[in-house]
Amino acid sequence: MATMLAGPLTDPVAMPTRFHFHLVRGHERIADPTGIELRDEVLTSPAVFDVVKKIWPGTAESTEWLGWSIEVTDPEGRVVRTIMLL
Repeated sequence: MATMLAGPLTDPVAMPTRFHFHLVRGHERIADPTGIELRDEVLTSPAVFDVVKKIWPGTAESTEWLGWSIEVTDPEGRVVRTIMLL
């Protein structure tokens, strides 16, 4: 009988991952050095916008940030989601 190993896709109680939410516009970048631990499914849910408001307060409400986006990176620095600030 084969044994299945638990992992992020099979374990319903997977550990959170630390993601970083960097502000980006063209070649400009304001890094999020701290990041925040989240479960992967938060990145694809509407709750991700609450996270953006917590990490970068005022960015969603201010026209000063028009043209900027948030690059969400995983612990290896790979961009896993981009969120435009409108």
